[in-house]
Amino acid sequence: MPEELRNIKDRIKLRRHGPAVQMDVMEMSSGIILTKKLYSVDMVPTIQTEGADGEDEYYVAKPIKGRRARARASLNSWRQSFSLEEKALLSTLDKDNGCRKQVLRILKVMRNRESWLTSYHFKAALLYMAVELEDPEDWRDEHIGRR
Repeated sequence: MPEELRNIKDRIKLRRHGPAVQMDVMEMSSGIILTKKLYSVDMVPTIQTEGADGEDEYYVAKPIKGRRARARASLNSWRQSFSLEEKALLSTLDKDNGCRKQVLRILKVMRNRESWLTSYHFKAALLYMAVELEDPEDWRDEHIGRR
């Protein structure tokens, strides 16, 4: 058996974060497992289906939140994921040297102060706003307060 696979059960630590499972792989040297993390992988249950337009659609498990959720702590709801589309949009969002990404950072600070808001809410709002305000002039740094 290769050295990397020896003691594999001791090298891998699994932790649940809502519907996700985080897998930490610990470093190993001379057969001794070290406490230093080599890398981490987050795994989220995902369902891939074909949409009405023939394009792939992805659904991810999300924990049910709220008062009733405590009684059903292990239940998840499924929502459509737009993370691939969001990633593509965000990568080119400020190609005109705008302030959209700065606005998103500010919104995330607000999210940290209001626990019921999620980054999903803010990314969606920003992307909708970016579609509405197409003129690069609207996204110059001096307009960040209005955005």
